[in-house]
Amino acid sequence: MRAASRLSLLILLLSIACSRAGDERAVPPGATPEPHTTAHPSTSSSPGDTPAASISVPAPTSSPEPGEEEGDEFDDPFESAFQLAVTVSQYFGPIPMTVDLQVRARNGTPPYSFTWDFGDGTAQATGEAVTHTYTTLGRINTFVHGRDAAGETYTIQIILFVTTLDEYTRQKGLPLD
Repeated sequence: MRAASRLSLLILLLSIACSRAGDERAVPPGATPEPHTTAHPSTSSSPGDTPAASISVPAPTSSPEPGEEEGDEFDDPFESAFQLAVTVSQYFGPIPMTVDLQVRARNGTPPYSFTWDFGDGTAQATGEAVTHTYTTLGRINTFVHGRDAAGETYTIQIILFVTTLDEYTRQKGLPLD
């Protein structure tokens, strides 16, 4: 594939991911989105596909810092606000589905604390890396909440799909035994 074609494809995938990032389906019904929420949008309608991008949007500041003028936040697109990055071993799988989850702090003031809400009614867990087995079918909204030493918080939502083995096999195009 030529470099120009690859670049065009990348731009298309990112524009689709960015346009879907505001999709109201990324927030559980009845919930209010956190100001710091990252969704993992998918570029296809099939729950078996791996998401193409993660979108991080820092919350807007209400007033400029001392010594800054209104609008200075646009001069430095790499501001040092506390954020999280998450790694997920799989987003779609058959029941029971075991998932390895890892979070990493970006910026902020150490030490950091992380709390995982698995979204399936089980007890929360803490730590940078956790493993959880999902035994409930359907769409699962999992959250990781981070806090730094300065009290700044950040939340990421991870959307998982747990299905039957037959449905998983069908979605992946695998032969049925």
